[in-house]
Amino acid sequence: MNFSHPVFHSLSKLVVALCFLGLFANLNAASVGLATGSPKVSIPFYDERRATIAVDVAIENSSDQAETVFVEIVLKDADGNEVARAEAGLEVAAGAQRATAQWMNFKRPKVWTEENPYLYTAHTMVLRGTDVIDSSKSSFGVGSAAHSGE
Repeated sequence: MNFSHPVFHSLSKLVVALCFLGLFANLNAASVGLATGSPKVSIPFYDERRATIAVDVAIENSSDQAETVFVEIVLKDADGNEVARAEAGLEVAAGAQRATAQWMNFKRPKVWTEENPYLYTAHTMVLRGTDVIDSSKSSFGVGSAAHSGE
C-alpha cells in the first residue's frame, strides 16, 4: 500500500486536526468543574427511621468568564435504587470557586456494620445546560464507624 498517496496525506492532516480539536474541546470543558477534594459527604444525623446526608460541593471556574452550572446529586443504595436527590444552580465568577451544601433525608437507612458493610453512593454531576461536564461518585456507610459529629 502506498502511504505517500495524496489521499493518505489529506487523511492524516484531518486526523491531526480532529485530535487537536478534541483535545482543545476537552481542555475547554474542564475549565469549570468539581474542585479538588470535592464533594465531601457527611452524615449529621441518623436513626432507624431516617438518615440526613450532607454533601458539600465546591465548583472551580478556571476560565476567564463567569459560568452558570447546575449541580445534581443522586443518592443510591447498594442495589442502585435512588433514595434521595438534590439540585442547585450556581453562578461561578471567572477564576473563582463557589460552594453549595445540599442536605437530603431518606427513610429506613441500612446501617453499616462490620458484619454488614452496606454502602450508599452519592453521584454528583456538574452540568452546563444538559451536558455533564464533570462528575464524581462517593461511597459512604451510615453508622457510627462512618458517622462524624458524635
